[in-house]
Amino acid sequence: MNFDYTELIKNTYNDNVCFNYLEHVGSYPEGKEKFILKGVKNIDVFTNEKTSEIVLKANFPYYIQGHNFRFTKAGMIEAIQLSSEYLNLNLFQAEMKKFEFGSIIEIDYNVDEFLMNHISIKGKNTQPFYTNNKLTGKYFEDSIIKHKLYDVGVNLKSKLDKAIRDDLSNKYGYDKAKHYLKIENHYKKPEIHFLTCPH
Repeated sequence: MNFDYTELIKNTYNDNVCFNYLEHVGSYPEGKEKFILKGVKNIDVFTNEKTSEIVLKANFPYYIQGHNFRFTKAGMIEAIQLSSEYLNLNLFQAEMKKFEFGSIIEIDYNVDEFLMNHISIKGKNTQPFYTNNKLTGKYFEDSIIKHKLYDVGVNLKSKLDKAIRDDLSNKYGYDKAKHYLKIENHYKKPEIHFLTCPH
């Protein structure tokens, strides 16, 4: 199990944000500025002078290693620490506004067969998605959480170049002949979900 996409927000009223490692992308109304923090894959950084806030929209696995096939808790800590140092902020004190958390599992049959037999979840909108007319994933969502199931092999081929895929095989045990399913929860409103879900 590991984190994937994460959206962090922090009040910067008492901070002296370092912009040395940020590349400016654009200016928006109400004092918002967009930057990127460069890594293997970039992090989107938004600042707002009027609200004294900074927002990071980050896929930390991609930022630090270029993929999310395997990502440890230690890797997550390292990625947040590194971006904290670049920005001169303690991002461990930031509020996590949204995040994705999931796991990749190996299954014994084609992922599209598995997906075709998971029809719906009560109370949630179902959205299948396709690649080259082949079912490669499904979302089950409401306003608070999105459950995602998708074909890892197809996702890796669409997002990663061959060199990184080869690295996955050599260092992480990825086998393109096998069938991998990603099961992921995207917490759109974690402050509501974790207060209302049964424990």
